[in-house]
Amino acid sequence: MAVGDVVNGISGANAILDFQPAAGVECVITCTWGLLAGGQPLLYNGSNQTNAVNTATESPLYWNVKIFINNTNYLRIPAQGAGTRSGYTGLQIK
Repeated sequence: MAVGDVVNGISGANAILDFQPAAGVECVITCTWGLLAGGQPLLYNGSNQTNAVNTATESPLYWNVKIFINNTNYLRIPAQGAGTRSGYTGLQIK
C-alpha cells in the first residue's frame, strides 16, 4: 500500500475488529460504525485502551472521526453482539 490509499475493514459477526498498520505505516480513520450497545471504537496498544470517540445516543452508529493510528497505537472496535458487524474506513498517510 502507498500514501493516499484507502484502508477499510468489516468485522465478522460479533467479532472484535482490530486494525494495526505495519511498522512505519500511519493511517487516519475517518469513519467507523457499529452499535451503541456493542461499544465504541478504541485506541489500543495491545494491553491498554481508551475510547477514541465521545458516546453517541443512537444506534446503529456512524462515527465521523479523525483517529490517527500506527503500529503501536491502533484501532480496536469491540464485538458488537450476535449477528452484528462493525467497520471502519480511512486513508494511509505515511
